[in-house]
Parts: sequence; C-alpha cells; structure tokens
Amino acid sequence: AGVNGVDGAVGATGPQGPLGIQGATGLTGATGPTGAAGATGAKGDTGLTGPAGPTGATGAKGDTGAQGPQGIQGATGLTGATGPTGPTGATGAKGDTGLTGPQGAAGTNGTNGAAGAVWRTGTGAPSNSTGVNGDYYLNSSTGDYYTRASGIYSLSGNIKGATGATGATGATGTAGTNGTNGTNGTNGTNGAGFVYAKKTADETVASTTTLQADDTLTIPIGANETLEFEALVFVTSGGGSFKVFPSAPTGATIRWEAMLVDSASTTPVAIYGLDSTFSMSWTMTNYNAGTGAGSDWCQVKGVVTNGATAGNLTLFWAQKTANAGVTTVQAKSFIRAGKM
Repeated sequence: AGVNGVDGAVGATGPQGPLGIQGATGLTGATGPTGAAGATGAKGDTGLTGPAGPTGATGAKGDTGAQGPQGIQGATGLTGATGPTGPTGATGAKGDTGLTGPQGAAGTNGTNGAAGAVWRTGTGAPSNSTGVNGDYYLNSSTGDYYTRASGIYSLSGNIKGATGATGATGATGTAGTNGTNGTNGTNGTNGAGFVYAKKTADETVASTTTLQADDTLTIPIGANETLEFEALVFVTSGGGSFKVFPSAPTGATIRWEAMLVDSASTTPVAIYGLDSTFSMSWTMTNYNAGTGAGSDWCQVKGVVTNGATAGNLTLFWAQKTANAGVTTVQAKSFIRAGKM
C-alpha cells in the first residue's frame, strides 16, 4: 500500500446519520469532587420498596401490649398421627349412681333342660318297672338305696348310720293333761296262765272325783269268760284321798274286794267286799307326796264273769274329794288276770 496523503480541510456538517449501535460500556471514571448542594427540590413520589436488608439484632423485649380482638377461627387442621399411650392416671372418685334405665324387653324362653333324677321311696326293694334310668330309690325300712340303670335297680349303699350311744336321761317334765281314751281294740282269747299289764310311767289327776280309766291297767276279756284278777296300785295323793273301781263290759258281774295300806304301817286301813255297782274310796291319813317305798299301796282283787260282749277289765280311779293336790298312780303298778 502507498503512503497516506495530507488530510484535507474539514467539510461542512452533513446531515445526522442514523443512530448507531450502542457500544460497550466503558470503564468507570474516577469520582469527581462533590458539587455544591443544590436547593431542595419538591418531594418526589414514593419510590418502589427496596429489597429487604439483612435482619438486625433482636432488640430488648418491649412491654406487653393490650390484648387484641379474637381473630376469626381458622379451618380445622388435619388429624395428626396418634401419639403413644400415656401412663394410666389415678382412679377418679366414684360418681353418683345414674338413674335406672327402662326395663329391657323380655328375653326368649330358653330350651327345656333334660329331666333330672328323681328320688323314690318305699318299704321294700324297688320294682324295675318304676321310674326311668338315673332315678334313685330308698327302702325306708332298711335304709338301703338303689340306682336305676339299663332298666334295672341296683343296690348302691345304705344311709343308716350305726346306733348312737344312749343319751343322758332328761329331767321329768310337767305332767300333761290326760288325753281322751282311745277306742278299745278287739280282745284276743286269753291263754293259759295269767295275763299282765304294768305301768311304765306315772299317771296323775287333780281337782276331780270323776272315775277315769287308767291308761295302762287293763286286761282283755272274751265273751262269756270268767277271770280271776288282782291289781296292786302304788299311789300318792297331795290331797289325801283316793278311790278305785274295776270296770267290765256291760252284762258282766264282778265280786271284788279292796285294801289300802299306808306308808307308815303294814296294817290295812280298810278291807271291803263289793259287787259291780260300788266303787271304793279312802281318806289317806298318812299319804306321801313322794315316790318309791314311801308311797301307799292299794290291792284290788276279785272274780269277773263276762256276758256276751267281749271287752276289757279296766281299773278306774280318781280323787275321793276334789282337791288341787295331785293324786298319782305310779309306775310299776300292775294288774293280772287268769281264766277260771
């Protein structure tokens, strides 16, 4: 290439050309000196909020302000996961009993249960036709009991225990009121020898002169029989009187005598011979209210011929004079009779 020539004169300014493309930013120049403060301009519009600065240090806690109004309730949050079971708390105090609730409806009847075993009793061994399998049977005469299985009763045991020891003798009770005499039983035929009846307990009366049949001193007599009889009666009387009479069935005839001996002497107080229309009575001058050897005794003996009606020869007795003192015919008194 050749050497550049001398620059020519500056020509006139031509028209402005089109805006050129902006060039790259040049380097920042050095800061110039601060100019004089200009007059304060009018307040400009509030500029845009700048980015937040870094968080400053926490200031001192201020005083608690007045409580603000309650905010609007927020929406219910999602249910959180179930936490672990806490320890069991102490039992609280028992609450008051609540009101009784209404009665519930009646339940349906249950199914009938199977029939249970039945106890049966009798005075002999059981019949296999009685009852059903599983039943029991007690023989009340022996104490044996049986069990029924496969249609047959088999002996299973005995419920009667061994005989216990004899208990102590109890105190003598107060004499009871005489009961009504029972109906006489049918007389058996007297055999050979004497028939005896003996008292095993005392018998008493008081405040009566009405002859009453002795509870024990009685002998059967058949139709048209003739008996020789004798009675020995041990008697005490708190009122000092006693009377006696042997009685036979209607139609019989009796010839008899009686004798009374008191406890202080062996000398008879009275001896009489009588027939069936009279009773014999005494005032006992030396009566004894005790028992045993101190008692007075009365002997009655005679012969009775019965009529067509069988019955009993019975010793009747009472007080001669009604007295509140008890008259007693004692145990071991007896009557005996034999055929003639």
